[in-house]
Amino acid sequence: MAKKLMVFGVSHRTAKVAVRERLAAGQDRVAEDLRALMQSAELSEAVLLSTCNRVELVATSDDPEKASQRVIGYFNQRGAPERVDDSVYRYTGQDAAR
Repeated sequence: MAKKLMVFGVSHRTAKVAVRERLAAGQDRVAEDLRALMQSAELSEAVLLSTCNRVELVATSDDPEKASQRVIGYFNQRGAPERVDDSVYRYTGQDAAR
């Protein structure tokens, strides 16, 4: 199976400030969170971007379905106690490239 490009994230357009604050990964945590995500979601390559207006993961995976479930799980865990599924945008393939 070929690697598939994926983008997951929340922004000021999709999530409340409180949710974005819980999801934000500060400079001291970005590397740790990215390592954990790469292992648990079996990502081949990944970049985690965290700003005041958005948190976004751009990644590739051989198993996009499994990776998607794990990444959404990560967002839900970080967004607790609130589930953030509906706030997370997800794009794959051509849509992710755009």
